Amino acid sequence: MDLRSLRIPVEIERVMELEGALSSKPGNEQIVVYAHVSKPVRDRGEYKRYAILASFPQNGMTNIGEIDPATRQFQNFQPDVVVLYKRADNRVICEMNLLASELYRLKTIDDVLAIPGITMIHQNTPQLTS
Repeated sequence: MDLRSLRIPVEIERVMELEGALSSKPGNEQIVVYAHVSKPVRDRGEYKRYAILASFPQNGMTNIGEIDPATRQFQNFQPDVVVLYKRADNRVICEMNLLASELYRLKTIDDVLAIPGITMIHQNTPQLTS
């Protein structure tokens, strides 16, 4: 089995709507990107919160990627990969299953918010009633 194709569940603590990102398509239109912030993960003795960045274009697909700090363009990791996720009772995403090959590319939420021109405009927390 190819370990890069293994799907790993990531619990989501909150979802932040970000503004300031640009499309990588011609015209560089501004797009909305959502940062799905992981619950704290221990990395080399420190706890970090990683941001799974997603855009939801008109075609109904979910694109996972990163924002280029130099251009603010949203770059899709793998456009043809289906993203699996679970929603909480309040419809906010509470878990995403990522390919192992995507995990090493994630940045912390602090790194994402440090990109000039990227700001959070709204956030939601998954809520389970049971």
